[in-house]
Amino acid sequence: MRSRIHLDDAPFEDLLATYVRDHLTGAAGGHALARRAAETTGQLDPDAGRTLRRLAKDIGEDRRDLRRCAAALGIRQPRLRELVAQIAERLGRAKLNAQLLGTSTLSPVLELDLLIMAVSGKARVWRTLAVLVPDAVPSDIDLDALERRAMAQREELETLQDRLIPRLSEPSHD
Repeated sequence: MRSRIHLDDAPFEDLLATYVRDHLTGAAGGHALARRAAETTGQLDPDAGRTLRRLAKDIGEDRRDLRRCAAALGIRQPRLRELVAQIAERLGRAKLNAQLLGTSTLSPVLELDLLIMAVSGKARVWRTLAVLVPDAVPSDIDLDALERRAMAQREELETLQDRLIPRLSEPSHD
């Protein structure tokens, strides 16, 4: 017989802390992924690499803002979780990509897919915090502006990926 989880039994603060910690963990991995994507995609397309380096910097700033929100909410992020996220990102480099060494032709596409998902999730955390605890975040953090920035990052990543994909079937990439 399956046991049922009764979320109503957990205090809201505990549920919110888990939610924010999960996003902090994802932000650590996403930031590392953005830096790696800048390298791998930059080898294929230097302009794309520059764009991704800028986005990685922005994603790092967003991560700092999420840390500040967590601190204002009294939520501590165990360093172990961030370390695990960074190790998972590094292990992701060894994913099954049909290549023993190096990256496969489609690695930049997969990295951009993952970044698109990550910034979509980031947009949602800003929206969720704006709805659930708008007065609990530092006054100099504009959650609506951060959500718009995440959506702009998503659009930029999608455009970059749309530009990159056709190039992968060119003879020089076979």
